[in-house]
Amino acid sequence: MAMTLEELNRAYERLRAVREIENMMGRYSFFHTAMRHIDYLKLWSKRDDCILDMPWGSYTGYQGVKTCYLEDHGDRSYPETWEFMVGLFPMHTHTTGVIEVAGDLKTARGCWLSPGEETFAENGEAAATWAWSKIGADFIQEDGVWKIWRMRVYPVFQAPYDTCWTDVPPYDGFMLETTCDHPLERPIWNYDPNGHYPEDQPAPPEAYETYDDVGYTW
Repeated sequence: MAMTLEELNRAYERLRAVREIENMMGRYSFFHTAMRHIDYLKLWSKRDDCILDMPWGSYTGYQGVKTCYLEDHGDRSYPETWEFMVGLFPMHTHTTGVIEVAGDLKTARGCWLSPGEETFAENGEAAATWAWSKIGADFIQEDGVWKIWRMRVYPVFQAPYDTCWTDVPPYDGFMLETTCDHPLERPIWNYDPNGHYPEDQPAPPEAYETYDDVGYTW
């Protein structure tokens, strides 16, 4: 059966949304590696109900997101951050993306695996670590532009490149000195040789009609 013009338009808008979100998450990776967090914040909605759940705690509202990236991480344009960046090389990729756009075309949800590494230097000596994580995120369309609305970053492991990651202690919530004092509502999964991998950290999003049907579940 042939599609109607309205059905074709809606299908096009869903494909356009997926492509724009893929590009946005790609920019996120490039901006974070270069510590261009002022530019990264432009990808976010400025709503008061934004959520950013990092491994060490939760930030709420756009101001909370801004605090995380400009106060707790910094931007390369800041003298103190520029000094800290000497020898710094963090790279977090986004792979195996699954994106679902709401039937009403107002929101979208996506999740990614994020293999990466973090390299630091002190007194001219470099220390490299593998740093793997996962991401679940909600997006919202504002005036025809897709923005990050809510996000959770799930830590998987961080270990020196020459050490088996199962030989390092489980993640204990600390990653950097932050101003965040809001604990996560849902606990962090850590690998246990006697345990099972969780089915929902994160669960790939499924088709949905409106955001009210799903809510923030990451």
